[in-house]
Amino acid sequence: MNDKLVFGIRSCQVPPYPERAKECLDTWGKHAKDLGYTVKVLLGNRNLYNEYLDTQDILWSRAIDWDSKSRYKCELFEKNVFYPCKWFLNETDYEYFFITDDDSFIDIDKFIPHLKKLIEDYKEVDYMGCCGPWQGWNANIPHIEYISKPYIEGSPSIYAHGGPGFLLSRKAAKIIIDNFVVSDYETTYWCDGVTAEILLNNQIPLLHNGYIFSESPFLSTIVYTNGTFPPYIGDATGEHLIAQHCVSGKMEEINKYIKKR
Repeated sequence: MNDKLVFGIRSCQVPPYPERAKECLDTWGKHAKDLGYTVKVLLGNRNLYNEYLDTQDILWSRAIDWDSKSRYKCELFEKNVFYPCKWFLNETDYEYFFITDDDSFIDIDKFIPHLKKLIEDYKEVDYMGCCGPWQGWNANIPHIEYISKPYIEGSPSIYAHGGPGFLLSRKAAKIIIDNFVVSDYETTYWCDGVTAEILLNNQIPLLHNGYIFSESPFLSTIVYTNGTFPPYIGDATGEHLIAQHCVSGKMEEINKYIKKR
């Protein structure tokens, strides 16, 4: 699978993000690279001559790295998704690109076989990740389903959550490249919302995967009811998880836990 899949870690150069990216590279990223996978930290530099620049562990994009006063907020989409997708299509032969945040942990030994089976079992795996808004699903009983419109009529548009990570096929990446127009998203902040809107508008269903989770016990926004709680990939409550967001500062602890399995 290491000839079909590449990993990208969304980060920036403003503290504490470099340390978060390093934490990824020192734990699950190192394991992935030891298994022959390519892992890139996604950063921005508006002064690049070319649209992107691949330098060892870093993939630079000609976009802002981080600026809360950006002229148009979707510039972060250019750094985190748009130019990395161009690099993915133009410079590699990989079939899939998994893009995640620098505070997420990927259990590589679970993730790879899970992905292989997913590709076998589902006809279309052009986008795969943890979709939102959360529809009352029990985070401790994961499920997988296609979403092609808001789950509940009248709810907000689908959010292709990039925190814990999402998978894009070459087909999905090309659709994003061909259909992203800056003027359409000048007030859209989240890369995840832009990703979802472009894909859904072009008849690409989002494959929601409950084995990838957007929260953790350390940072939670969902209202958990009926005795449910956020699982944790670093103990028995998260045995089902293959990736989890919001675990910055916990990755070595998680690493030690999964090595004891």
